[in-house]
Amino acid sequence: MKPGEIIDGYRVLHNIRLGGIEHIVAESDADHYRVFQGSANNAFGIVEY
Repeated sequence: MKPGEIIDGYRVLHNIRLGGIEHIVAESDADHYRVFQGSANNAFGIVEY
């Protein structure tokens, strides 16, 4: 994920990859933030959040 992309209605602010898992901080507006974890450990290589 790159900053500015959208996940489930939240705009990505920052992301970092640690140990094969991507940690993402995103916001929907000034008061609502969410932390996502993404990984691609399935058979098709699709990233799941």
